[in-house]
Amino acid sequence: MIKEVHNNKNDYFLDITTILQYTSNKEYLARGEALLGNFAGVWESGYFKPHHRDKIYEISNAMLGKSMRSYPHFYDFVNCLTLFVRTGQEDESLEIWLTELDTLSTTRSSKPVADFLEYTSSLFEKSMLFETRSRAWYFRNGSFSFGFDSLLYIDFPEMDLICSTGRDSSLIENTKGKYYIRKEYFMGSDGRISWRRAGFDEDSVYADINTYEVDVKTLSFSSDSAVFYNKKFFDFPIPGTITEKVLSSPPADRASYPRFDSYFKDYEVLGLYEDINFYGGIGMHGRKLVFTGAGDQTARFIFKKGGEYFAVIRSLLFELEEDEIVSAPASFSIYFGKDSIYHPGLQMRYDNISRVLSLVRLNRGIAQSPFFDDYHKVDLYSEALYWVMDSEEISFEMVRGISQTSKIEFESDKYYSEYEYYKLQGIDEVNPLVRVKKYADRYSSDIVQVGAFADFLKKPVEQAVSMLLMLEARGLVVYNSDKREARIKPRLYDYLHAHQKATDYDVIHFISETADKRNAVVELASFDMVISGVPEISLSDSQSVYIYPYNEEIILKKNKDFTFSGKVRAGLFEFYGHDCSFEYDTFMISLPLIDSMSFFVHIPDTTGSQKEPRYYRVQAMVENMSGYMMIDKPNNKSGLKTYPQYPIFTSQDHSYVYYDKNTMENGSYDREEFYYDLEPFTLDSL
Repeated sequence: MIKEVHNNKNDYFLDITTILQYTSNKEYLARGEALLGNFAGVWESGYFKPHHRDKIYEISNAMLGKSMRSYPHFYDFVNCLTLFVRTGQEDESLEIWLTELDTLSTTRSSKPVADFLEYTSSLFEKSMLFETRSRAWYFRNGSFSFGFDSLLYIDFPEMDLICSTGRDSSLIENTKGKYYIRKEYFMGSDGRISWRRAGFDEDSVYADINTYEVDVKTLSFSSDSAVFYNKKFFDFPIPGTITEKVLSSPPADRASYPRFDSYFKDYEVLGLYEDINFYGGIGMHGRKLVFTGAGDQTARFIFKKGGEYFAVIRSLLFELEEDEIVSAPASFSIYFGKDSIYHPGLQMRYDNISRVLSLVRLNRGIAQSPFFDDYHKVDLYSEALYWVMDSEEISFEMVRGISQTSKIEFESDKYYSEYEYYKLQGIDEVNPLVRVKKYADRYSSDIVQVGAFADFLKKPVEQAVSMLLMLEARGLVVYNSDKREARIKPRLYDYLHAHQKATDYDVIHFISETADKRNAVVELASFDMVISGVPEISLSDSQSVYIYPYNEEIILKKNKDFTFSGKVRAGLFEFYGHDCSFEYDTFMISLPLIDSMSFFVHIPDTTGSQKEPRYYRVQAMVENMSGYMMIDKPNNKSGLKTYPQYPIFTSQDHSYVYYDKNTMENGSYDREEFYYDLEPFTLDSL
């Protein structure tokens, strides 16, 4: 091995030849011979100026002084010089590169020189910017040159930049920038990122970026100057930020990158799908088109019917994938005039293929709340709501496909139960309603802040949240998990006043249970709700008034009014009628077509041995009646006050008593010949 190279053109080539032949490795010799054949031409080409050659001689001698080997060190050096010529590098680029190499050669260690030569060879031959066993950043379709501005960099006037893990990759097309080798940092500008790796056409879904920076030691980068395009849904560009991340495993159908989010959260998109508008922010997270809100500003989907707004769904995040929109939690409102059916937090799913909107109550958090129905004035404890957009009805029922039996509960918005009150209290000394009321009084606010409430209770925050969620499940507060606060609903105060017997309330609470049938169907033209599977409804426990609908069906109308056919039991009297109606405000049952009325009489205890009262049904029934029943005073639906004259039934037309039943003299009295004709009458104290 020679100790020093000559400082002239011809002898230097001979010296390099000697160095590359200084090996017994046949593979190295073959590679060296091939390289020398290429180097001979470029060395004589005139590309290298005298000052270039002087630095080459100096660097070569420094390498010999560091005992650097023929392979790979001198081979890489000569190979790089050859590639500078073959790739058409400018004179300045070569000068900067040689200066950097000359500077590195002054260090005590040979490693900086060896690493830089290896890096440059990889840059030329593999287009590699950075490479480890698990990741690589490289370019294609581009050219480069070396530059210097206090640090050495590689300038790319045009290129495609690629990051790859072998199983996943990302591409920035038609970009440019500078790569700082020592900092392992790329500063880029311009370029396009498509969502091809997420399964979309690269000309349909993409983002153009302005400036960005990449730490190549990582697998991700972002840009806050991106403009997004999704030509299927939007005919306008959307400015925002983009984040890209390459994964270590194949994303397949679960691709969640690239991720774009719009700057603005007030876009209006009319006709995203037929009769569906959107308001809010827009993003694209891998395969999912996302619709976002920010802070107090939620995103909204507006569902139209007959050209008018019909339903509004609000959430901080909606996701659209394969023509299906999902969100959880999402608040929901259906409007009918000035009234609505509302829920604060559901799992929402809309399938545009079937045009089915489904809203499901989950068994946790705010999703446990009932549906609040301002039109019918009831709360619905239903698992799910379904609406086929082209139909004229919505339904309440259990989640489809899980059970053949479906059960939901209906509760008046003025309902109160002493049992439920103490059930909320459990084993605590103080009812949670009282605690919330005292908090509201102390802070003069209907907003309960979780932290302050926990301090007020002198309990952990988790217990305070649990208490508020329990009250929300009963529709007494509305809890906001993002703000960690709850808004007290007027019903909480009503519940306390009812417990204190300071206000009137009602006891209307009933269950619908069906098999292979929807529990409740709202007819959208009238907003009447047809409820099935209702065997019994208690209207007044104090006056013992109950309804037993035929076919277990009622039609619920505005403000808890409903129509039905069936049996009405009031105290000792039973009425069997058709086309009956209950009016909540007047607390009256209209009975226009009564087939019959029967009643019971008390059997006196002549022996004093009866443990329970005994009653006897009078066999003769009053038939073909028409009238109405006042259940109690309209302001005494709770029965807190005693009015013994109620219930009161008023017959409004002639009615009849017949004796042609087999139970009475074997039916020997023909009804056409023998009967009692009763003029209109009134019965009280039923």
